[in-house]
Amino acid sequence: MNAVQTAPPAPTARAPAVIGNGERRHVVGAAVSADRPAIPRASENHMSDLQSIPLTTITGGEASLADYSGKVLLVVNVASKCGLTPQYEALEQVYRRFHDQGFEVLGFPANNFLGQEPGTDEEIVEFCNVNYSVSFPLFSKISVAGDDKHPLYQQLTSLVPRALGDPDGMREQLRGHGLTIADDPEILWNFEKFLIGKDGSVVARFAPSTTPDDEIVVSAIEAALAS
Repeated sequence: MNAVQTAPPAPTARAPAVIGNGERRHVVGAAVSADRPAIPRASENHMSDLQSIPLTTITGGEASLADYSGKVLLVVNVASKCGLTPQYEALEQVYRRFHDQGFEVLGFPANNFLGQEPGTDEEIVEFCNVNYSVSFPLFSKISVAGDDKHPLYQQLTSLVPRALGDPDGMREQLRGHGLTIADDPEILWNFEKFLIGKDGSVVARFAPSTTPDDEIVVSAIEAALAS
């Protein structure tokens, strides 16, 4: 598809600010141990079910993950008014870096967390184009949590119930601001990431505070492309 596109106090330095107006241009990801955990691979995990789930592009077209069969995918729930919104910049960078090798970033706008994606699909496209020159595919706004959670996210959270990075640290930080935050396997916040391999199986899940250009994410993308 074509290119599209009063808050609690700021968190401590351990994790990025995740609540705000999206104007902050630099986000520091949560600290990751030098002994990085092995990336779990979901075993024969209903890949055909994932690929058959109907999706809608942000311009209203019919789609599914089967359209990207044979490619490595990074699926991200995005938002325009979050402290993590500047991750759009790193998402675009890793997309351009690996796209010619068979890699796609798929953005799914969602308004589940403090109403930080309030716009229409058209407004989201304009925001992404103007602020981040987004060229990776975006999809129509969905719900990634709660009773109306989209079937794609029902499957993703079931297949890989826990994220790599520091989800517990981020969860406690958000709860420290008086927010009600769900436990695993639910989506923690905006900009959680799922890496899907060429065969359609879910390779890994990364916490929202783990940036797209973090070594653990980049290494996983490279390994998936090489497999």
